[in-house]
Amino acid sequence: GILKPGVPAVSGVADAEAGDVIEQISAERGCPFWRRGRDFDIETAEDDWRFTRRCENGSSEVIEGVIPALPGRAQTENASVALAALGVLADQGWALPIDARRLGINTGRLPARMERIAGDPLVIIDGAHNDTSARALAEALDELCCLERSGVAPRERRVLVVAISDDKNKAAII
Repeated sequence: GILKPGVPAVSGVADAEAGDVIEQISAERGCPFWRRGRDFDIETAEDDWRFTRRCENGSSEVIEGVIPALPGRAQTENASVALAALGVLADQGWALPIDARRLGINTGRLPARMERIAGDPLVIIDGAHNDTSARALAEALDELCCLERSGVAPRERRVLVVAISDDKNKAAII
């Protein structure tokens, strides 16, 4: 499995039951374990976000001014997991200054993930591949359309061009 004895594990799993299972397996394998919502998280405000985590030595680390470049709540949650994992590596001696971690999250790009390829009309490509990522995409599009075109209702007419593999749940994605 992915959890190796003695190797730290950082989990952003939102489902409580699944998170409990991952934590239990981590304990059985002797993996130090950090869990979003308990050991780390991002507090969001309009223009000043704050990441907080519990360090390996029991102290706390706070990184202010964290505003993920990728839109949507799901990307914010992903950013908190990335910052926690980088913090664990920093605890182990990796040279990962707080300013570098903040800069990476604030400027990071992911091709074909909420990627704008045109301006008028607004064209976005995304590789959503399951119902969870499709829901996150829909929420992020609402947010992005409001930011891009102030005064325009978030549910303006949209055109969706989609390709879905045969092994995916088409109804759930659409």
